[in-house]
Amino acid sequence: MVKPLEFTHINQWPKAQKERLRKAMIHATDNNVKMRFFWELYGGPNEQTIIVPDPLPTSGTITVTFLSPQSRVRVSSATGTFGQIFVDVGS
Repeated sequence: MVKPLEFTHINQWPKAQKERLRKAMIHATDNNVKMRFFWELYGGPNEQTIIVPDPLPTSGTITVTFLSPQSRVRVSSATGTFGQIFVDVGS
């Protein structure tokens, strides 16, 4: 189940990246192509979404990797869930 905090996080992604992801998901659905999703921390300053291969295939697998800047990761023990991780987007 997606929580409101997760919707807020997704809504804060750069619009161009969300649009590229939307198109890749529609392409995968229309062409019966599998999708794999990964999330990684990285040392860059801004969020990145990497979608490969490019151009999108008509068979095989599309891989989506979300890159979050390490500088925007927070760990909280005050939320009631010890060690819960937050990633601030566009901050």
